[in-house]
Formats: sequence, structure tokens, C-alpha cells
Amino acid sequence: MNSQDWTHEVVATGEVHSHQIVRRLHTERSQFQKIEVLETAGYGVGLFSDGRIQHVAGDEYIYSETIIHPAALLLGDHCKRALIVGGGPGGAIRELLRHRSIETITQVEIDPTMIDVSRRFFPHISQGCWEDPRVRLEIADISDFLARNGERFDLIIYDVSEPMKDTPASNLFSSVFFTKIRAHLSERGIFVTWAGSVGPRSHELAASIHRAMETAFPHVMRYVCSTQSYGTSWLTLGGSNHPYEPLQLGREAVDRAIADHIQGTLRFYDGTTHLHMFNLPKDVRAALAQAPEHATGAGIQFQPGTGVQP
Repeated sequence: MNSQDWTHEVVATGEVHSHQIVRRLHTERSQFQKIEVLETAGYGVGLFSDGRIQHVAGDEYIYSETIIHPAALLLGDHCKRALIVGGGPGGAIRELLRHRSIETITQVEIDPTMIDVSRRFFPHISQGCWEDPRVRLEIADISDFLARNGERFDLIIYDVSEPMKDTPASNLFSSVFFTKIRAHLSERGIFVTWAGSVGPRSHELAASIHRAMETAFPHVMRYVCSTQSYGTSWLTLGGSNHPYEPLQLGREAVDRAIADHIQGTLRFYDGTTHLHMFNLPKDVRAALAQAPEHATGAGIQFQPGTGVQP
């Protein structure tokens, strides 16, 4: 295999996941990261940040629907004001705009180059989301935004890159910062973040983020999905002050809620998928119960293939 024609992303020690590259459409180094737009043989055009996959056309809908719809439907008519941290090419915003209750979405993105590249190369993902009058884009560091903004949100979504050293996300995944996020939630609000791979040899980051979430929030929801282009099972977490019980919703109840609250047709998420996602496999439950203590510290930094550093 010619390494020049394939992506090369370490998933765990001794394990990589790769995509064959058909064309390199764009490469640019911004103030914060190296941004690449690659056409892959299996999944079409994709966004890569510092060599790590973010989204590809073939299955970004799985990630985008997963990070938005379970929490938004639990909120129901209370899902009016949302904050999206990061947001990349706009898939999460697109899905949130489907909810009839949504009134405002504030996107806080630190890197204007990411928005420019997304507008140019990923209109099939954003589908005009930034032109919707309900969406407000702020180019800012999320730490600065939270410090100067006292607004509370019903739904806060973390759609940021992995917390690798010397990247904008390096200090965002800790109980300290999650507690700051919690202060900006409304009474029934939910904070949702991806937590990463929960494969048998690649779960340490997810376990650390889970521990940090449990330290910062009185109630934490956990669910998994398989975004095939990531090459691994993926954990998503929801933190809240209010106790939500996703598994109390049966298949029919979720399907009715989708019909009542969401415009258009979903490709991935429905009542059957909901039950599958929230029933975590035994080995995943065991892995999350064994998170290292440093997860509650000031920061979690991900070292691909070598674990998580405090």
C-alpha cells in the first residue's frame, strides 16, 4: 500500500484506519490547524484536521444525527436556544434546524478558515445552514465567549476536534471546563459531547471524558453508534442537571416524537436505533467504569496510539 495515496490514522497502539485518497482537493494551514479536503475512494469528499478524520460525505449523517437528535427530542418543546461549539462543515447545525421548536442557534468557532473551507467544499453538508436567520456565527474562543456571555442554553453541543496537544481543543475536555459549560445550561438543559472510540484497545480517551463528565454533572447519559468511516464504535455523552431516562422511551414513543418535532426524513436515527444506542455493550460499560483518576484534572490531552495524558 502506497502511504502517499492513503490516509493513516492511528486508532490504538498497533492499529490504524485508512482511506484511499482519490484527489487532494485542498490543503491549508490556518493559525490553529492543518485543514485538508480529500476525496476518498469509499466515502467521497471528506474533511481532515491535523491528519484526523472529521467528516466524510458517505456517512457524516450518522455522526450528525447522533449528536443532535436524542438530546433534542428528550428536551421536546423546551429545545429553543442552542449553542454549538465548533461545528465544522455544518452537519450538526443542519440537523438541529430540523427541530420545529428551535428558535436560535449560536455557533462558536475559533478558526475562521474552517468556516471558509466548509462553505467552499461542503455545501452538501451545511445545506445553507449559515443563511438561516436563526443561526448566529461567532468567531471566538469558547472560553472567552463563555466568560463574557451570561446567556443560558437549552442544548449545548460539543462538535470540536480531539484534544491533542497544542490544538484549540487541548484544554476543553476536563471536569473544570465542563463545569463552566454546565453554568450556561437552562434548568432542563442538556450538554452533549462526543467522547471518542470505545473499541477494546482504544477506549482510554472515552473513559477519561466520561469520568470528567460524571464529576461535572449530576446526571450523565451514555450511548454508542458506529460511524463506519471512523473505523470504530463511537461514544457520545449527555450531561444535565435534570434526570433524563432515555430508555424509558420505547420505540413507538421515539418515532412519534420524531414525527411531531422533526421536519423531513432522518436516515439513521429512529425508535429502534434509539434502543440500540442506549443499551451499551458489557465491555463498554466495564471500560467506562475504569477511567483513570487524572480525568478529573485541569485537562485531558489525547496522544493517538499511546493513550491519554493528564
